[in-house]
Amino acid sequence: MYDPASGVKMKRKDKRTRKIWQQGRRNKHKELLDMLKLENPGATELTLDKKRKKNEKKRGHTSI
Repeated sequence: MYDPASGVKMKRKDKRTRKIWQQGRRNKHKELLDMLKLENPGATELTLDKKRKKNEKKRGHTSI
């Protein structure tokens, strides 16, 4: 793996950096959702609901 921020090749099992990268991806997704919310307030709730349902199906139990 290559870390573009520091320009260094990293070891594969560098869990901390992987977590940081995942966090970055999550934030990016959040930003996209926020942009969607501004454009079309009703649509994002549906997509989030779909995701929630899918995850609950995977876990085998549902939340309220």
